[in-house]
Amino acid sequence: MRAKRQETPGQSAFAVLDLVSDLIEGGRHSRRTVARAFRISLPTADRWLQEVARRIPGVVKVKVGRVTWHERPREQR
Repeated sequence: MRAKRQETPGQSAFAVLDLVSDLIEGGRHSRRTVARAFRISLPTADRWLQEVARRIPGVVKVKVGRVTWHERPREQR
């Protein structure tokens, strides 16, 4: 079992800002990409993405096959 890396609150804040910045610039994320990046559970990643989508104008859910992505369509940038 791998030991969890300790992060300072500042590092976590920068990671969240990177996620938000990536979405604003047109990137897309799923619950799995967020869970892997932040080392959080899938239900927690769902809640985070829901809050990000609620607070950033233009971020929408797009279902592709079995995966739901959160992205900001190009015409809204």
